[in-house]
Amino acid sequence: MVRKIIFYLISLLIIIADQVTKIFLTTTTNTGAAFGLFKDNVFLITVISLIITGAIIYYLIKSNVFVVSLGLSFLLGGAISNLIDRVFLGYVRDFINFLFIPTFNIADMFNVIGALLLVYYLVREK
Repeated sequence: MVRKIIFYLISLLIIIADQVTKIFLTTTTNTGAAFGLFKDNVFLITVISLIITGAIIYYLIKSNVFVVSLGLSFLLGGAISNLIDRVFLGYVRDFINFLFIPTFNIADMFNVIGALLLVYYLVREK
């Protein structure tokens, strides 16, 4: 039980870090999903985000594997933080910009890391 709480705390820390940095560093907004997909379809993306968040929570509850739980907690924090932006602002705030990839934020970064951890686990288990 304590271990599960730690993973939820990790998610909470990601949400806090992402929301705080967005207050000071926002340089662009995104009304779509990753890479601007489904631009201006905030309602659809919000519904999909809620479903995905529910699935992440379900699998986080079921998981007993550290790397899977860590990956899911990263995804949960990133998903909820971007969901907060969509619900309250109608767009996601981004501020990290490299020339060769679209602008992103801390939540996006943890979504990618979380997904990579899950892929790592799946590949390792095969």
